[in-house]
Amino acid sequence: MGMLYIVDKFYGDKRLVWRGDDKESKNKAVEEFKERLDRGWLAFKVDPDIPSKGTMIKEFDETAGKIVMTPPVAGG
Repeated sequence: MGMLYIVDKFYGDKRLVWRGDDKESKNKAVEEFKERLDRGWLAFKVDPDIPSKGTMIKEFDETAGKIVMTPPVAGG
């Protein structure tokens, strides 16, 4: 089982959960992941032993326990 957690301050946070045997839930998470990544969002695979630590990823990892996505950060 895994979770895609989307941090979105405009529309509210969103959680998509998938299970290895449920192709529909996994496909929905993969679609959402790819769509947001294409729009410049950042994705991090969360380390279950150290939840405050994440590794940036560019491809959906169905073995990840948790993936967090955040909008791109603009500097000025």
